[in-house]
This record gives sequence, structure tokens and C-alpha cells, in this order.
Amino acid sequence: MNGVASLALLAERLHWPIPRVRWEAARQFAQLIRNGDQLAREHLLAWSKLQKLESDALMLPSIIHAFALQGHFTFGEVHAAIVAPSVLSDALLDSIYPGEACRLFSFRLAYSKGAWADPPENELFDDGLGKLVPPIFRSLLARLQRASQVPFLSQWRGEWNALQDAYSEAYSSYPDYFFRGDRGQTGSLDVRQRAVYVSAYLRTLSWALLEVGLPQPVALDSAEIALPFNRGLSDFEASPRPDWSKNLLGRYEELGPRKLAQALWRDAAESLDKGFEPLGLDIVDTDELTALRVEIHRTFEDRDAPRTTELSSPGWVHPQGDDWTLEGPLSNSEQWDQETGLRPFCVAAQPRTLGRSHIDLVLSRMLVADPMLATGVASLTCEKDRVVVNDHAGLLSTLQLWYADWSPTHVEEFGLNGSLTSCRSTALRKFARDCKVHMPRLARIRVAQRKYRHDKYTIVSRTFRM
Repeated sequence: MNGVASLALLAERLHWPIPRVRWEAARQFAQLIRNGDQLAREHLLAWSKLQKLESDALMLPSIIHAFALQGHFTFGEVHAAIVAPSVLSDALLDSIYPGEACRLFSFRLAYSKGAWADPPENELFDDGLGKLVPPIFRSLLARLQRASQVPFLSQWRGEWNALQDAYSEAYSSYPDYFFRGDRGQTGSLDVRQRAVYVSAYLRTLSWALLEVGLPQPVALDSAEIALPFNRGLSDFEASPRPDWSKNLLGRYEELGPRKLAQALWRDAAESLDKGFEPLGLDIVDTDELTALRVEIHRTFEDRDAPRTTELSSPGWVHPQGDDWTLEGPLSNSEQWDQETGLRPFCVAAQPRTLGRSHIDLVLSRMLVADPMLATGVASLTCEKDRVVVNDHAGLLSTLQLWYADWSPTHVEEFGLNGSLTSCRSTALRKFARDCKVHMPRLARIRVAQRKYRHDKYTIVSRTFRM
């Protein structure tokens, strides 16, 4: 296959229904362009000029932003290649090329005047809400509508009808190809209609900005949910799955839950560098009828607190600064409700605005050490095959993350990824000494089983101290 045909095939993967495939296609384009491949650069620009929907037109500026490719493209080239601009694409361009915002004229933003006045009723539009696009899109417009008494939802419906009439994208209410015959599976899959809904959503925000007077920061805040990729996270590649995490189902049958948890924690500890120890472990293994998820967390509790085996979910932290980037100083983790159980030392790191292509990673949670363990300020960096947190004393925490399966679907509550989070031992001991707390390990093991592939799973969960 010649170079042009290979690039055309790669570009089509940017429309693929599986978010992870779109991410890998963007990564391959970025790698080629960084290596000086002019054909790849020109092909990506030419491909972008063919994208008539606002959602698809976000791909080029988001790839350039996420992979820091601004040195390989001029503002004029990128500006000309975005034929369906939006509030978000303009914001990305402004971030990539500071000082060029004066050339981003608002009259370029397309929308349908008066679409809100009498949008035709369409059961297909209503049927797709919550299926083809997440409910958050409707919720954001409904919130704006309540605050302003402006008919955002009617405009969205009218924009969708206009785009559907113009481009006739195939309509499917459910991605049956991936799910047919398997009631126990779920997944993040985007059929082509999602691009129509999201484009109509972005056009609604353009209408509100230019016709209703919606402030630009408010419009951008609502538009960010359509972001395809995140800087920092985009260059991250999952690690190979460690041998000690494999054959989990067989080992569970052989050892039972408690001995398996102890063996996995021991194996994880032996895989780490000297001076570091496991902080959190999350492993998934599946076959056609059974799935197993093992979570083990180092937690803390007051020395005089009553013993409990309840485990709280990890809190969330966000890097300070750029909402589209997963790197930089970490904010403090959210407040913890002691009544929900023991608090893990791990927290889930996520950019404030999550790129859609990374949804599978973050649904499984990217766990790092809580910034409260740091000496000074904790700062997160995505390296090629791990996520690290450093503080004033050096390396504080690492996250190794691997894919449990290439399948785009998974058992609900089980995710597609496994992970090992480590922490500097001296930081843990100092925290326990200074705060006068115990640090018990809690294991939670969930087993999902079904008799036939078309059955739903029955999930049994067990939590215990180690």
C-alpha cells in the first residue's frame, strides 16, 4: 500500500466509533509529523478541509494542541483548514497561536437563524439524547435556558434538523454491531450521528453568542465538553500488562480471594524500585461468562477509630492552570466524608475538561498518590508509559497502566484497564507518624458471572482487610 493510501486509511480512523482508535490514529499522525513527514502533514490539512461538521473540524486544532505540533503548522494553514469553525476551535487556535485571535472573526461561525422558533418535531432527535450523546449535553443547554429564558433546547433541535437535511448522516439509535447478543457488556462508542448532535450543539452556542449575547467565556465553558484530546495525556502510552497480573481467574479458583489478594500485593511490591511500595492496585480479567476485578488500596484511619471494612471511592484532583491539559501542579483533593468508609491514599487525576478520545482511561480512573503526601507542591507529568508525581523531595508516585483487553466493550463497573500505583515509602511513614494514623490495606474483589452470553451478569462483591 502506498503512502497516500496508508494516510487516507489512517485519517479515516479519526472517524472510528471507538474513542481509543481515534486516539491512536491521532498519535500516529503526530509521530509522523514530528519525524518530518511532510506528506502526513499535508494529508492532515487536506483531510481537515473536507470536514463540514463542527465536531469533525475540531480534530485538527485539537491534535495540534494536544501533541504540541504548533511548530509544524502556520496559523494561516490551520485557520484555512477549519471550514466549520466553532467557539471551541477558535479557543484552541488562540491557545496554540497566541496573538492571532484578532484574525478569528465571529462572522465565520455558522448557525441557523430562527431555528428555535418552529423546529419540526422529530422522534429520532429525542431518541438519540442520552444514547448517541451523553445526557450532559442536554443538561448544559437546559441550565443555560433556565438561567436566561432563551430557547437553547429548541435551537439545538432546529440545528440538528438542518444538519441532518444537509448531510444525511446515517442514523442508528444503538451501536448494535458491538453489542448484539451480549446484554452484559457496555462501552463508549460513537456512531456518526454523535458528530451531528455535537455539531448542532456547537452551532447552538454560536447562535447564542452572536444573536442572544451569551458571554464568550460562558459559551466556551459549555463548548469544552466537545474537546477530542488532552495535552499530556495524548502522548501517554499504556504499559505492557505485567505477567503477575495475568491468569487472574485461574489463580482466583486456585487460591481464593484472600490469598490471591496477598499474592498480588506481594508481586506488585517486588516489581517496584527500592524505596517505593504499592499504594493502589486495580486488576481486571475476563472471559465470556466470568469477570473478576481486584482492587487493593492502602488507606488510613485514626488510631482510636472503630474498625471498618468500608472503602471510600478515591477523591479527584485536577492540575492547576490549563483546563485541557493533564500535567502541572496538582490541586488539593476533594473533601472526604468519613462516614463513607476508609479513605484511600490514591486519588484520581483528571483534566478539568476531558477529551472524548480518552474516556476509557479515565472511566477506569488514573490513580496517583494524594498530594497531601507531598513535601511541598506535588506536580504531575505524563511520561511515555507512566504517569509520575514529583515533589520537592523528588519522585513521589508512579502510575503504571495497562489495557486488560483490546475489546471496545467491557462488563459494567469493571473497565478496560489495570493499574499499579506506587508511592515513596518515606512519604507514607512520615504522614502516618505526623498524623498519628494507621494505614490498613483494604481489598475489594468483585466477581461477575452469567450462564449464557445473552444473560446479564450477577455481581458479587467482597471487601476485607489484609
